[in-house]
Amino acid sequence: MMKRKAALVTVLLLAAGLTGCTVENIFSTEKSISMEVPDLLEPVDVKLDMAVAQKEDIYQLSIYSGEVVPYTEELHFTVDGYLESVNVIMGDMVQEGDVLAVLSEEQVAEQIENLEKEIDNLLTMGEFSDRQASLDLEIAREELQMMHEQGQFGYTGWAKELEIQKLELAQAEAQELRGLELQKKQETLRKLQEKIGKNEITAPFSGRIVYIADMKKGDGIQGYTPVIYIADDSRLSLSAEYISESSLNGADRICAKILDKEVDISLVPYDTNEMVKAALAGEEMQAQFSIDTQEPWILAGQYAVVMVYQSYKENVLTIPINALYRDGSGQYVYRQVDGARVRCDVKTDMTTDTKAEVIEGLEEGDMVYVQD
Repeated sequence: MMKRKAALVTVLLLAAGLTGCTVENIFSTEKSISMEVPDLLEPVDVKLDMAVAQKEDIYQLSIYSGEVVPYTEELHFTVDGYLESVNVIMGDMVQEGDVLAVLSEEQVAEQIENLEKEIDNLLTMGEFSDRQASLDLEIAREELQMMHEQGQFGYTGWAKELEIQKLELAQAEAQELRGLELQKKQETLRKLQEKIGKNEITAPFSGRIVYIADMKKGDGIQGYTPVIYIADDSRLSLSAEYISESSLNGADRICAKILDKEVDISLVPYDTNEMVKAALAGEEMQAQFSIDTQEPWILAGQYAVVMVYQSYKENVLTIPINALYRDGSGQYVYRQVDGARVRCDVKTDMTTDTKAEVIEGLEEGDMVYVQD
């Protein structure tokens, strides 16, 4: 700045020599020139447009990618066993009650037969053991009775009484152990018998087979392990990238845009066990939504945009966010007043990526300048 002043003075001094101006006149001229330089409101390269302050709705909007999916159910055997057959292939349309896969019952039937024989043998041998123990006890008691009758009780009699107690205790213990073993075998038999008739997977509803595990005849199959998935295209839902339940609890509205049409949707909360299972398996978490209305134009496989509206305010005064400026004194805008651009201090409340709610400083219909 000092260099610019010195240069200006030099030029004026040279001019004075040519025109006869005094030094005092020169400095007053320099002062006059500096006062006439206008302050720039904005950098000269900023293009401005016009917008009107108007009343409209304002909200925070979050969007997520999603897809319309059919209702899908995982199917499994309820018992362990060896695969006998799979009666469907991927993409097959099936009817409710159709048999989709079968486990062999041959091994179970053989196990049942063997166990029934073991139980019969246990009962037979137990009956024989009980008769033998009862006979031994009867002989010992008769011998003790004879000792009493002959007056030979003494030490020999006491020994015989101890022998009888041991025989009684051994018989009771053998019966108890045999009873426990019998109970265990009978429980195993009951569980095997329950498997009979449960060796099939049947379709719980009419639908389409969308997944079959890699398995072949003779493979060992563990009960309750999903092996087939069936989809019902008449019951549609929406799957989207994961959105935490807590972030949706305060939402004013949750909807989806499908084919440029909006439909309301509702979150289907994750079961805690399902979340833990998915996390341990390393599966990617997905948010699941039910579609509140089933329209014929909504089809499985369609792309959807999930829209979450929060902090929704209706009919408030707004301006474009890029009409708003800020400096050390606060927020302000440039209004158009009689064709001129005038700074106007404002106060705002809610702001979004595109709008700002004005609560003081502007009125509906005011024209403001907007940065391009």
